Order: sequence, then C-alpha cells, then structure tokens
Amino acid sequence: MSRNRAPRLSLSKKNGSDLAKNSIGSSQKFGAGESLAAVFANANAQDIKRRTQLTYHNRKNSERLRQSTRLWSDSDPIDNDFQNNPSSVGKRKREKTEEDSPKEVPKLLIGKGISIDSLVDPAKLKNTPADKDRIKEKDLLINSLSRSRQKLEAKYKEKADALECPYCHTEFPKQAMTDRLRRALKVVKRKDREYRKQAIEEHMKNVTSETHKKILLKELRPRRPVDSLEQHFFCCLHRAELVYKKLGKRKNYPLEINFEGIPARLNRQRGELEKIINNETKSEFRNIALDAYKDMGKNKARSAMGVFSRVDRIMTGYYGSRGNAVIADALNHMFLNSGYLTQAMTAPQYPVEYIQQVLVPEAALLLIRQDLYNKKAGKTAKKRYPTSEELADLYDEAMVILRESEEYGRAVHMAPNEIIADFSDSRLEDISLDDSSSGDEDISADS
Repeated sequence: MSRNRAPRLSLSKKNGSDLAKNSIGSSQKFGAGESLAAVFANANAQDIKRRTQLTYHNRKNSERLRQSTRLWSDSDPIDNDFQNNPSSVGKRKREKTEEDSPKEVPKLLIGKGISIDSLVDPAKLKNTPADKDRIKEKDLLINSLSRSRQKLEAKYKEKADALECPYCHTEFPKQAMTDRLRRALKVVKRKDREYRKQAIEEHMKNVTSETHKKILLKELRPRRPVDSLEQHFFCCLHRAELVYKKLGKRKNYPLEINFEGIPARLNRQRGELEKIINNETKSEFRNIALDAYKDMGKNKARSAMGVFSRVDRIMTGYYGSRGNAVIADALNHMFLNSGYLTQAMTAPQYPVEYIQQVLVPEAALLLIRQDLYNKKAGKTAKKRYPTSEELADLYDEAMVILRESEEYGRAVHMAPNEIIADFSDSRLEDISLDDSSSGDEDISADS
C-alpha cells in the first residue's frame, strides 16, 4: 500500500504550529502514526540545522578573508611603491629585514639538554662531575662535526672535479677520462652552446629592455633537442671507454687491431676454411644452422624472426661488428665472387647465409687462435702461421674467448656505419685537447 506524502507548503513557524494543533485528529490520513504536526516539526528542525551550519561556515570564511587581507595589506605598500621608486623600496625592505631579525639566537640543545652556549664556553662551567661530562661531550661533538665537515668537503670536491654524461648522468672521474671521451664531450657541449646562443638571439628579437636582456643572458637555459640515436651512441661510447676497455685490458683482449690486414691473414688460412666448407672439419656454427632448419622448417629458419632467434650465437668475439664487416667482405671475395661456393655445398642454406652464419664466426675463431698462438710463442719465436695441429689444440680456449669477449667487441670495435658522423675518429681528431674552453662559457661573452 503506497504511502501518502505531505504537500510542500511554505508556512511560517506560527502558522505551522496552529495548523498542526488543528490537524491532530486527522493523523489517520498519513498512516503509521505519522501526523501532520510531526511532518512540520521535522521540517522546522532541518531548517534550523541548515541555518546553523550556514552561519558557522560564513563565520569561518570571514576569518579567512580577514587573515588574507591583513597579510596582503602588510606587503601591499612595498609592492605598490615598487613601480614608482624601486631604490627606496629596496632600502625599506632591508630596514624591515633588520627590524624583524631576532634579538637573540635561540639556544640549540644537544644531547641531554645541554645548550651550545654551555658547550662553547667552558668558563661558565664549574669543576663538578656533571660539568666534566659536559666538557667531554663538547670535545666529542666538535670532533664529530670536524670529521663530518671533512667528509662533506672531500665529497663535494670529488663531485666538482667529476664530469658527467649529459644524457644518462653517469659521472666521469677526471683521472679516468680518455682523450676520445674528452673530445666527444667537447663536441656535445659545443653543440649545446651554439644552440643556446641561437635560441637566446631569437628570443632577444622581441626584448627591448637592456635590463631584461641581461637577466635573460644569465637565467635563460634553452635545452637542445637531441635525437635518441645521438644519446644512445654517446652512452655506448663512454661505456666503452670507461668500462669495457678496462675489462679488455684485464683479460688481455687486444685494444688495437689491424683490420686492414685481416684479408691477408684469412688468405693464408684458406685451406682451413675450405675444410669447413667441404665438411672435413666439424663446425659448431654449421650445426646450429642445421638444427634451426630441422626444428623450424626452411621458411621459418630463413625468416627475420628465425635468424634473430639464433643471432646471439653468431659471434666474432673481440673483433666486434667492425671485424664482422671486414671478415664478411673478405670471405665474399674469396669464395662467393670467385664461384667456389655453390648452393649444393651450402644446402639447405643459401651461399650468402652460409658465409654470414657459418664462415664469419669460424673465421673469427681462426683469427683468435692465431692471436693466442702468437701470444704463447712470444717475441723470440720464429714468425710463422700455426699448423692445423697447433690450431686444433687452441680450439677450446679460443671458443671461450670468442663467447666471453663478444660484448667487449661490440662496444669497442664498432662498424663504421654504426658511428655517428659527429663522433667519428676523423672528426674527433680535429678537436683540440689544449683548448682551455670547457664549453660552459657564459653566452654573454659571445654576444
């Protein structure tokens, strides 16, 4: 059964009470014991509650407004006078600062309620056990503060002497900096400086005030937009110079490699490579390719995803990507362009695939075995190329070096097409290390 609702009436308090008294007998119309008087009494109570809440919020808002007005009025005269007489305003601000400064410096409590004044002035202390403890605590405190200060000074001095990568913010200790990294960092700073100068000159076209220009020269710091390729290469460069070269020196990896002499070295060992092509010598890299064709099928194994799944097992060791390019070019000239390598010899791989995925890592392994032989033979040994038996004895050791030095080779010996033109060896050699300018000069000196 639906419940009858009381009509919305706009009545005063007095009229509402009279009407409620005259309608007590009609409570059956509202059901469940609800009378018209109760309805109006409830409405009256809610109205009083709303009025009380509104009064409270109005009072709070008025207090906040008075506070903000008082704060604004304290600082407003100086701000308004600034347009008329800036020098007098500066003087008034200094006077106000001196007046507002505290007359006494509050005591700093240390340890067990001991003030700094008592610790600094032992003459005020009496010769009591408690005072002796205070003097001892003072000495300990001074020693502790002195040590902390020395540590902070050393830390800040070290940080001030260190340079950092402008992209990944890796710190470069000055004693560990190499000439190549110094030159590359100068290139970055010079490009930033030139961009900042151009950006400020462009911004100055719309500025007429000399004071405003001076402020802009000091404060404006436009940031040069840098593409991700430059950031990636510079970070790879400083990791190679500061991390991987140290690793290579510790593990006796060659830092300088005669890449121009690689084709001649491979020609001298052509017989060893032909044994691999004719399956007279087993090749681990050939087995990797055959397993991939067997498991994935011909089409998937030749696809980009198929090659990518096993690319980390096709290595050239510390010869890096530059060595990879030189070796592949020499092998193409030796076996592919000459017509020696055929599809029947390399099936199911194409001859080009076979050279890149099998012969290139095998040739790199052969070169590493030659390097190992020369190191073990020493300077007194007769200069010659190792025999097949001598190369076979060094196979396991060379394979370990090939795998462990792969990351070093990719970082240190990069292919020419992986190097950005601004950071190429020919460009960096033109950068003078004797130049005293660090790249952080004030732009105002140039303009």
